[in-house]
Amino acid sequence: MITIDKMVGKKTSYAKPSCSSLPYIKGISQYQTQNEWLDVAINASEGKLPEHKEQTLTQYMGDLLEPVLCNFAAELLGLSFVKTDHEEPVHHQYLPLSGSLDASGVADNLTFKQGDNENIIIPEQKKITLDGPGVIECKCTRNPFTPELEEWRGVLQSKGLMECTGWNWAAVVVLWQSTDFRIYLYERKEPFKKELEELVLDCDYRIKNKKYYNPVSSNDANIKYQNINKDIVSLEHEADNLCRTIMNAKDSIKLAQETIDKAEIKLKELIQDAEIGRTNQYEIKWPMINYKAQPEKIVPAKDARQVRAKTLRIKKYE
Repeated sequence: MITIDKMVGKKTSYAKPSCSSLPYIKGISQYQTQNEWLDVAINASEGKLPEHKEQTLTQYMGDLLEPVLCNFAAELLGLSFVKTDHEEPVHHQYLPLSGSLDASGVADNLTFKQGDNENIIIPEQKKITLDGPGVIECKCTRNPFTPELEEWRGVLQSKGLMECTGWNWAAVVVLWQSTDFRIYLYERKEPFKKELEELVLDCDYRIKNKKYYNPVSSNDANIKYQNINKDIVSLEHEADNLCRTIMNAKDSIKLAQETIDKAEIKLKELIQDAEIGRTNQYEIKWPMINYKAQPEKIVPAKDARQVRAKTLRIKKYE
């Protein structure tokens, strides 16, 4: 029986910007908001590290394939050397920024033109020359192939790694939908240095001074305003309008749910014991759902704590 160790340690500090966190810091990540990431960094700077979580099997499989994909990318590009076992992070020369390399390679004056190879894409220019050492970043996804790689999917990270290493090219290797293999090539460019400096220094200031970003969601506002001082504040007329908007929307949701429930009752009465019902326009499935037996779970003890309520409790004066 194969035993899988799915506990993976972070090579860079939680309390400082890293190349992999640049999409969060820029506010373009699909997985965390700026404040969600910043809150972890602020807590880590005070010695409160996040709970260490096991990788999912999907994440583990991505790590398992990483050296294979990077080695194949090196072969396809014609690199003279590739390294896939970087244990230590790389650090920027003067910015508080570090990063972890998936792999690196060495090229001997290799030139690629857009369209010469459908598996090698040059998103930001028509041709590129790889010479000397370069960054190799690897991503696996169930999503379908796109010719323009999203900035958050390894592009911003690779550009940060180029600045940390001083290397002049990066290859973002993406395995789309398990079998569609593509390489996206990028060149180190001068204008990015200023953008990176602004992002990192602003983030570093926010961590040190606990200055959260403007919230982009209700949960984000909870992160920014975590504490209560028991004061009562007088709010302007705009707050009345906002309260009415919330309460009217909640009434609409309630009414819509009641309408859905009434229609579902009538449909279920028509379908009865059948699994599927068909009309001229619709197919309605009402299947059985199978649940596997599960062992009893013991919930571990938790320390007492206080958190601010996620939902506002609005009550109209009589």
